[in-house]
Amino acid sequence: MTQTASHNKSASLADIAQLCGTTKATVSRVLNAKPGFSVRQELSDKIHEAAAQLNYRPNGIARSLRSSNTPIVVVLGFHAAWLAPPTVPIYGRLLNSFTHQIEAMNASCMVDLTTDDDLSPKWASLVPDGALVIPPLNRPRTDKLFRDRIPFVVINEKGADDISCVYTDDHQSAHIAIKHLVDMGHTRIAYINQQHLAHGLEYHSSLPDRMNGYVDAMQQYGLEPMPGYDQYMDPRDYFEQIILKHRPTAVLCYKSETMKHLREFAVEAGMRVPEDLSLIGFDLLVPKYHTDFQFTCIDIPMEPMGCEAARILGQKLNNPNHHEQVKVESELIIGQSTAPPAG
Repeated sequence: MTQTASHNKSASLADIAQLCGTTKATVSRVLNAKPGFSVRQELSDKIHEAAAQLNYRPNGIARSLRSSNTPIVVVLGFHAAWLAPPTVPIYGRLLNSFTHQIEAMNASCMVDLTTDDDLSPKWASLVPDGALVIPPLNRPRTDKLFRDRIPFVVINEKGADDISCVYTDDHQSAHIAIKHLVDMGHTRIAYINQQHLAHGLEYHSSLPDRMNGYVDAMQQYGLEPMPGYDQYMDPRDYFEQIILKHRPTAVLCYKSETMKHLREFAVEAGMRVPEDLSLIGFDLLVPKYHTDFQFTCIDIPMEPMGCEAARILGQKLNNPNHHEQVKVESELIIGQSTAPPAG
């Protein structure tokens, strides 16, 4: 071996893995003498030799965690932008339930706020025992987790057949919303999609699933989907170009925050909600944080999904071959924003 570490950058597990032609997970387990893990003596010697030659020094935090034999679970795919309102309550509910269950298993949970396909640099000296992956699902990232033999669970999106996941059926949820409106007598029902495609949202399955669920449900009831359902419009533009022009009596919104804006615009235009315009959307964000008016919503069951993901990951930590895909049912929460159409 002739490669040496740079004086400006500490050697990492990835450096050793590249030099030895193996994975970072294997290097971590050899150097940390993980119980129950073994490799050929030749490879073990090669890894230790490379670590010495590269002057590898384990991260202090990583060494402390490893010395306690505490399983380490990392949450991948969480965007720092989600920490700002109004998104916090949605993923806050999910993470709170997940971390509570993980800590009850005597494991440590850490959140990685980077968006790289690879594990972020701070994990260079620490390969986690398991991972929770928040969508949009990134196949290069999950492929790497497979290669490094790190058990993981994807949450809030259905993955491929070989990926353990906990998800809700957005297509079916859209059907539930349309049925609620049709049962009230609505026939002119519009759909407003996500306003903008930020943080990789264009890859999230909820975008096509909710939109297609709307279209399929309308056709099932013999109704024509109204214009604008396949466009990505600002709520103000949507109100002026679709609602005022085509006069739907009800609107299904991709997210509940949009309902708040549409209600404000309707009041400005002299329209009443729900008498002149019924509104229904996904998740409980608005009704929970705007108590003056309770909106009708399809509640995305974040807490149950977090608990289920922790349960599955706990089983995978004990048995890496364990595989499970769980669908958690959404719930219709009827508020003040839907009513039979006027007349």
